[in-house]
Amino acid sequence: MTGGEDGGRSEAVRDYFSRHAADYARSESHRGGRDLDMLAGAAEPLAGAEVLDAATGTGFTAVALARRGARVTAADITPAMLEETARLAEREGVAVHLLLADVARLPVPAASFDRVVSRRAAHHFPDVEAALAEWRRVVRPGGTVVVADMSPPPAAAALLNAMERARDASHRWALTPDQWRTALVAAGYDGVAVATWSERLTLGRWLYPVADEAARRVAEDLLAGAAPAEALALGRRREADGEWSFVKQRVVARARRP
Repeated sequence: MTGGEDGGRSEAVRDYFSRHAADYARSESHRGGRDLDMLAGAAEPLAGAEVLDAATGTGFTAVALARRGARVTAADITPAMLEETARLAEREGVAVHLLLADVARLPVPAASFDRVVSRRAAHHFPDVEAALAEWRRVVRPGGTVVVADMSPPPAAAALLNAMERARDASHRWALTPDQWRTALVAAGYDGVAVATWSERLTLGRWLYPVADEAARRVAEDLLAGAAPAEALALGRRREADGEWSFVKQRVVARARRP
């Protein structure tokens, strides 16, 4: 799904998402949700807009924006994910242009798009700054970039990122909301706006759509051993059935290319 990788990380990403493309294509969590609604709202107006969905995955975001009238290019580094995107677009009766590419090195001319969006992908990027710089190159002056991703509070960042790497070796780092604001300003954008929302997840819901008992055991140990400040920031809790739960925070960050 991702971009900006060195060769080894590119292969890790392709391997993981090639093996699990069908799982993500069935994921109701990825199909919709508050973060998709917020991203679409932040990217308006969409009718007639040329939009790049960077690291599209199985295409839920691309198709949703195409339904709103956007002319969407869906870019991803994993062929199996683009195959799922093509199937989804055909089922939904919308046109989506597919682009097999690293989203930090896009084979398109400068100022090609009115919007660049990316949802639930940036935590895989080994170089967020390179991706943001590339998106600034390909978006037109006055255009917008909108990123939606997991985004832990600072006190829980190390714990959450360790949990995420346990279930997905291609995970790199989820930025905090303030880190997103800083990165966008440093990349030369203005009008930066950052919104967050949170949802409580049991470990079972967190692992979805890929069940991984080894990752569950690692996450259980990490949550059980969390420092008090980490546990508080992540909202760690034992549910009535004994399963751990925690609060996962997400961010939607919007910025304008001057």
